[in-house]
Amino acid sequence: MEQLTGTMSSVPDSNNYENMSHKPQINGVELTGNKTSEELGIGGGSGVTKQEMEDALREKVSKEDGKGLSSNDFTGDEKSKLEGIEEGAQKNVPVPTKVSELENDSKFQTEDQVKDIRDAVEKMGRRLDELVDGNEVAY
Repeated sequence: MEQLTGTMSSVPDSNNYENMSHKPQINGVELTGNKTSEELGIGGGSGVTKQEMEDALREKVSKEDGKGLSSNDFTGDEKSKLEGIEEGAQKNVPVPTKVSELENDSKFQTEDQVKDIRDAVEKMGRRLDELVDGNEVAY
């Protein structure tokens, strides 16, 4: 068996990246440590975090073929109908169905008023019974 002789030199690997010569560069800046995009000369310095960018991308609305951001997707008839609706109009407004509601109850008695009238008539009937003795009226 042959025996190797000589001096071994360091071979770059994942354990000694910092000691490696001819490291990759971006815009003349060696890729060591955790460089920011501004340090590498590729950032706009917007101050937007990765999370903010991801949140904004989730809210993105994709463009649809044949449509613009300000396109009118209504037909002429639909648009005319919408333009004809008065401001403040309501869809489900209750419509009066009783005569008393249509005439604002001006000619009608409340339940309490009817009860008072009935009580007064009953009281008058009892008084009449007291005045009548048989079929003759007592004076």
